[in-house]
Amino acid sequence: MNYLLAPLAGIFVGVGSGLLGIGGGSILVPVLLFVFRLSIKEAIGTSLCIIVFTAVSAIIVHWKEKQVHLKLAVVMTLTGVIGAQLGSYLNNITPDNIIKLIFTIVVVIFGFKMWIGTNNEEEKIPITNNTSTSSIKFNKLSALILGLIAGTASGLLGIGGALIVVPVMHIFLRIPMNICVGTSLFIVFFNSLSGAFGYIARGNTDLKLAILIAVGSVIAAPFGAKLSVNISRKKLRKIFAVVLLLAGIAILFKKS
Repeated sequence: MNYLLAPLAGIFVGVGSGLLGIGGGSILVPVLLFVFRLSIKEAIGTSLCIIVFTAVSAIIVHWKEKQVHLKLAVVMTLTGVIGAQLGSYLNNITPDNIIKLIFTIVVVIFGFKMWIGTNNEEEKIPITNNTSTSSIKFNKLSALILGLIAGTASGLLGIGGALIVVPVMHIFLRIPMNICVGTSLFIVFFNSLSGAFGYIARGNTDLKLAILIAVGSVIAAPFGAKLSVNISRKKLRKIFAVVLLLAGIAILFKKS
């Protein structure tokens, strides 16, 4: 295995993580499969370990820009960490091909949904960097349920949960896209931390590779986060959709 490529891969993942608030899992899993030749379960476990470090780096920038809805993040994290453990267990007992199929279906569905948007709610829910996130209301029960679903997806698919969190917050809770990105990273950190422990306990991680990739991703994530702050919400949504679709297609055609 070529560990020299690991920090470079980390830089690529870190920029994507900070830009899209995805923790990097939807980028990381394909990279670990194709470039580093890990099995799907090892890729997922290693991905979660890397995401823990990357998310912290990107959160700092989004927090400074007041793009983290702390109350929403805490509510979704409460059930998310439980879901992450459930997903980790389900991954351990599910065949690799089924996991790949689930991964593909999830990312493609949400990719298309994010591409077409949600009736242009970006224009209906105005927000600026000077607007308090506390003024944005949400349904707490829905947030708890969605947090559980996102956490389970995180543990099962190694995607940190943001691949699910960002679309569901944007589509179902009607949270502005830029706030979704910053808030998702907070949730991603705890979901990934919870899920990573499950994979480490089962021996489904490459910790050396995770640390090397994390070095690059932690350095690069703040640059991606700064780009996110300065890009329009519509463009951000389109970029997110393309990443999801490409990741899903790549995993679908990956041979074991």
